[in-house]
Amino acid sequence: MKQSYLDYAMSVIVGRALPDVRDGLKPVHRRILYSMYQLGLYP
Repeated sequence: MKQSYLDYAMSVIVGRALPDVRDGLKPVHRRILYSMYQLGLYP
């Protein structure tokens, strides 16, 4: 159980919490910017 939790926690940290090295954005920020682009809202 403990190892399963650690595996899950690490996948969440790597997948969601750390910025991508290509553009420095977290996945949530990339989704927000893409949604704004689709709506025609440009920063």
